[in-house]
Amino acid sequence: MLRVSIIGNLGADVKVNRGDYREFYSLSVAHTRKYTNKQNIQVEETYWVNVVINWDASKLAPYLLKGTKVFASGNVRLRTFKGKDNEWHAGLDIIADTVELCGSAKPDTVATIGAEKVDVTTGEIRKTTDEPPF
Repeated sequence: MLRVSIIGNLGADVKVNRGDYREFYSLSVAHTRKYTNKQNIQVEETYWVNVVINWDASKLAPYLLKGTKVFASGNVRLRTFKGKDNEWHAGLDIIADTVELCGSAKPDTVATIGAEKVDVTTGEIRKTTDEPPF
């Protein structure tokens, strides 16, 4: 068995496909590698991996939107295909047994210290009053 894991961002919203027997989900995950080459030039390479989910991911699917960072792990499958340029290409698929969301949409950065609300990222004190705004 050959297992792989990837952490990357979704290139598109999840696609729900219908197979012979049941639904399956397809994700396109991008992983970007950044490094400096021998000429001291910063290089950025993006690798795209297709992730296939064969189990019921209906509760996870609404969160699998373009730009979401995910972790996927499972068995690997190498495939060849003829591209639009009529050339042969190789693709990598992960048949996922694990898919997890990484991070959160928007962290709560406001903490209550004493009677004041403080933004923990900037240190700014947010004034709060019990008076109506009119």
